[in-house]
Amino acid sequence: MRQDSVSCLIKKLRKKNRISQRKLAKLSHVSFPQIQRVENASSNTTIETLSKILKIFDMKVEFHYLEPKWNYLAYFGFPISIEPKKCNMEKLFCEFKKAHFFLKEHYFDKNFERHIDALKAFLLTLYTHYAEILNILEKKANTDFINAWHVLNYTGKHIKLRNITLNILSERLKNGSNYY
Repeated sequence: MRQDSVSCLIKKLRKKNRISQRKLAKLSHVSFPQIQRVENASSNTTIETLSKILKIFDMKVEFHYLEPKWNYLAYFGFPISIEPKKCNMEKLFCEFKKAHFFLKEHYFDKNFERHIDALKAFLLTLYTHYAEILNILEKKANTDFINAWHVLNYTGKHIKLRNITLNILSERLKNGSNYY
């Protein structure tokens, strides 16, 4: 969010709630001059300061991982029903890493159960057939995906999805997608 957007938001919230700058300073434990600077966008506001101010309005600052481009992952056999878009291995690594963090954040969200199963099946495919790609992926992400996702605790559903992934991925790699 841009600094001037933050400034406008704080000012609007303060005025809507009929709170003076001095009262906001007292309630938030942020100095009065800092409240003025925040509202005038005359200084960069820290997350800590912004959090203290927003708490007064029952709001909070949150950061979330961006949702990956599932169609890039589908291109390389990620077994989800999205029209695949052509991409290279570097893009696959980038999107897979985003998928990992995004799905970890949404692990208990029922809307992403299918995506989590697809991720496990994809990892199972790499583990059983393309260990070299898995090693590169884990090295680039600095993450042990097999243990992080309990991939070796798979079900029949994961094996079926792995077979779909294996067919697509082997075809993509055979057609010249270089992963080195």
